[in-house]
Amino acid sequence: CLGPYTLEACSLNERPAAPGKACLLDGAAFAEPLELRFRRSGDWIRRGRLGQRRSIKRFFIDCKIPAPCRDTIPMLCRGEEVLWVCGYAVGTAAAVTVETKLYMLCNITGGDFHA
Repeated sequence: CLGPYTLEACSLNERPAAPGKACLLDGAAFAEPLELRFRRSGDWIRRGRLGQRRSIKRFFIDCKIPAPCRDTIPMLCRGEEVLWVCGYAVGTAAAVTVETKLYMLCNITGGDFHA
């Protein structure tokens, strides 16, 4: 739990047909401890085919997310690396690929994260 937010996750051995509003992540990303939290200085995310690293601050600016909303968006993180900006993007490290063998179906409930 994080304030009004709760992360619900379940593991699946097969890819679901359509995750709906939930986010489908690669289960291998869950091998290390993860934290649901708001942004912190130094946070970053890898995006795109080449897995380019960019700061969360730059990500929010590029997505045109209003500054007052940025500190209220929950993120699933592994240290300073952001794996999922809830409602906006999945980082390369947690993205489902053809090699994915274990899937994590994640959903964030409670609050309003402006997605």
